[in-house]
Amino acid sequence: MSSFSVPNILLRPPTGDEILLVAIHLPSKLYAENSDQEYYSRETMNEIRFFEAERGHKRTVVVGDFNMNPFETGLTAFDAFHSVMDRRIVLKEQRSIRNNDSTFFYNPMWRLMGNSVDNPPGTHYYNKSRMDELFWHTFDQVLIRPSLVKHFDEESLSIVCSTGGDSLADKNGRPDKMKFSDHFPLFFQMNIETI
Repeated sequence: MSSFSVPNILLRPPTGDEILLVAIHLPSKLYAENSDQEYYSRETMNEIRFFEAERGHKRTVVVGDFNMNPFETGLTAFDAFHSVMDRRIVLKEQRSIRNNDSTFFYNPMWRLMGNSVDNPPGTHYYNKSRMDELFWHTFDQVLIRPSLVKHFDEESLSIVCSTGGDSLADKNGRPDKMKFSDHFPLFFQMNIETI
């Protein structure tokens, strides 16, 4: 087990098996280098693997602010979250490198990145005087283990820009950090009664 704690909740639907829900808030790019974020990703995954071994299953959903985009090493690396965009690959369950196995996570956030009619280009907007700037980032994500992919409602996944008639965006369509948050939240649904 690692030296820090990762919040987790066991969900027990009225029918079916329990689910491990893990909440994430990894260090910000303002205070951490890429190597730091990769380290925290690996340590967090060690903790998640410990929870899964303790519970005897890998019906796990990880959700929160990763402070990394889906394509960054902390999210894609074999020894970190090992998350991929393709459901077909995820359904192979795992892959092996040098006699070590790593179970995949499905990361559906890839399809919400960039220009979309229904969603903003990301969950966080950042514009600083750097030579290489993406402006829009998809830091807030949901990752799903292979055993739960078929229970995930792909069409429900969205970046929330308004709630109760109130816009969470400022006049430029970016997260209104003065009134609410510098990140847009996510919405998704899973059919857990059939698990």
